[in-house]
Amino acid sequence: MAADAPRIQHITTRDGVSLALHRIGPATGTPVILAPGTFSNWSFWLGTRGTGFARFLAAHGFEACVLDLRGHGASQRPAPGQRWTFDEWGRQDVPAAVRAIAGEGRAPLLVGHSAGGASVLAALAAEPDVRAAVSAAVVIATPLPWLQRWRRAGAHAM
Repeated sequence: MAADAPRIQHITTRDGVSLALHRIGPATGTPVILAPGTFSNWSFWLGTRGTGFARFLAAHGFEACVLDLRGHGASQRPAPGQRWTFDEWGRQDVPAAVRAIAGEGRAPLLVGHSAGGASVLAALAAEPDVRAAVSAAVVIATPLPWLQRWRRAGAHAM
């Protein structure tokens, strides 16, 4: 596994929020945008001890682009009294990362875990230019909100 330090690129969303995109791997490799879930940041994908899925991708020729969603990691924090919702992740943050990579003339793959996966799906559903710019999307362990009551019933049954 590569222990190289990622390059941090700061991008700005359409609503003016500064986000950190941690890039590792060859700049000529296929770009993979990785969105972590709630309460997570860059360390979910990059790891904290020189290992992690993003590093694995980089070692295999991909350029891993780990997105710190607003309020997380090295991205902008809300001002006092300012409230951001999950909606901004899908309508602002993921599209900003896709547009940054697509602006380089490259079609990224999107990978989202948990709420990061839901934000990937929201971005694809809400933003036609995002759909057109990506080559593929993968969501991992992403909850389906309309099944929440059944999850509770299943937990009680177990």
